[in-house]
Amino acid sequence: MKKRYWPLLILFSAAAAFLRAEHLRTGFDADGLPQSGCPAALALPLVLLLAAAVFYLLCRRYPVQRELTGAMEKYFRFGSTASVMLVVLGAFALIAAAVLSLLSPWRTLLSMLLSVFWFACAAAVLYVLFALRRGTAFSGVALLTPVCALALQTAVSYRSSAADPVLGHLYIEILALSALTVSFLELAAFAFRNGAPRLYLPLSALSVILCACMLAEQRSLVSMAFYAGFAFILLGFCAAADFGKGQRDQA
Repeated sequence: MKKRYWPLLILFSAAAAFLRAEHLRTGFDADGLPQSGCPAALALPLVLLLAAAVFYLLCRRYPVQRELTGAMEKYFRFGSTASVMLVVLGAFALIAAAVLSLLSPWRTLLSMLLSVFWFACAAAVLYVLFALRRGTAFSGVALLTPVCALALQTAVSYRSSAADPVLGHLYIEILALSALTVSFLELAAFAFRNGAPRLYLPLSALSVILCACMLAEQRSLVSMAFYAGFAFILLGFCAAADFGKGQRDQA
């Protein structure tokens, strides 16, 4: 992702997080029911739609086809310390989320299973990161681990919130998990030489913005470490993405 896109990503993330915090603070009454006329509740979906449109337009110059036949290291170059540290920080945040979940007094068998998946996600991401850093071959199946974990987390979160009749309580979480799942699926596609940069970069940007909204909810340390972890991993891969140079090398 070009350096000039980063201020926009920070701006949209901060704006969305602020609006989500305001929505939760002023948009519901004492019983948790939505109050009409909340400005933040109306503005937040507009900001998310605007962010999606802006990043799609900014990334329209990137290839849309799924015929990038070069190896993944041609398109993700972890030459900078910042990109590596972002991914490592994200992996350790996922490990922290898993440990906190396992130590929680409210843990269940399902939450323990999810924690194992989070450990596996962190290990898989670090494995891919250091393989790309060294320029060695790796199994693309490793990048499907976060996809499976996020798909399971989406199903569990939706099931646990299904009884809540107020959509405003849960729609950001469902959007965040869905966007993360598709983003990591698109990332995994590059390992199988089937990537689509014009889809991957806007999806990753929107996922990071939605993760910022989830951090603004301040649900628990587990939730915050979980969303921060996946956001940092995507930021690291976005910082390493260099599709134009990869196309030239392939040619």
